[in-house]
Amino acid sequence: MKTQCPNPECKKVYQFDDSKIPEAGIFVKCTNCNILFSINKSSGICPKCSHNRKTNDLECSKCGIIYEKYKDNLDTKKEKEPKFQETFNWEATNEKEYRDFKMKWEAAIEKVYRDFKLKWKPAIEKAYGDFKPKWEAAIEKSNRDIKENNEIRKKASEKASEKAKQRDYTELILMRDMNDSQKMVFQSEMNKVRLNRTTGFLLNLFLGGFGAHHFYMRKVGLGVIYALFIWTFIPCFIALIELFFIMKKIDAYNDEKAKEMAAKVLNTIK
Repeated sequence: MKTQCPNPECKKVYQFDDSKIPEAGIFVKCTNCNILFSINKSSGICPKCSHNRKTNDLECSKCGIIYEKYKDNLDTKKEKEPKFQETFNWEATNEKEYRDFKMKWEAAIEKVYRDFKLKWKPAIEKAYGDFKPKWEAAIEKSNRDIKENNEIRKKASEKASEKAKQRDYTELILMRDMNDSQKMVFQSEMNKVRLNRTTGFLLNLFLGGFGAHHFYMRKVGLGVIYALFIWTFIPCFIALIELFFIMKKIDAYNDEKAKEMAAKVLNTIK
């Protein structure tokens, strides 16, 4: 049995079991609007306006319809209405439409792909054919440049090693006639007095006007003269000229010290 909440703002419909409703009726509470209302056994709702009705009511107290006549009219309308679901198969129609749509869609995609392939494939092949020789030439040029740079670096390193060997050649000649103990003493003493070419060059470049490179080469008197006459800027010009010869001077100083140290070691240590 169906019944409806009497609250016009709620109108919630409930389904009750007829066998559990007593003959005298029962009060129920709407779960939506919390209104209490009574229901009687075999009561229901109006088929037109859904208003609550009692068992003995022959007509609706709200819309005024007669229940039996309204029911007969509904049954007549149902008989006159065509059974649409029996005369029309939805599943077959949908399947046919889907199959037609799929065939059209696949044909359209195939056509687009074929047109694209005919138009763009030659253009892509042409672009690739034009790009490939340029790309290969660029790679070949890059490899050639890398090879030339490696050869230049190799020659430069060989020259640098040759210059280093030439600078150390004097010490190697002097150590040729020494025993192990003499070589050890000679090397330790040379490490104390040996001058660095880069340090001398930087001192000459930045502090040459003050005679710093001469102080570094143990020429204190000449360094003092440079420092005293710095206000004339003459030492600065001389230092710029000496900048081109400072490396050779340092090498000559190291050779001279090596000869002195070798003679001293050979005379003192046997």
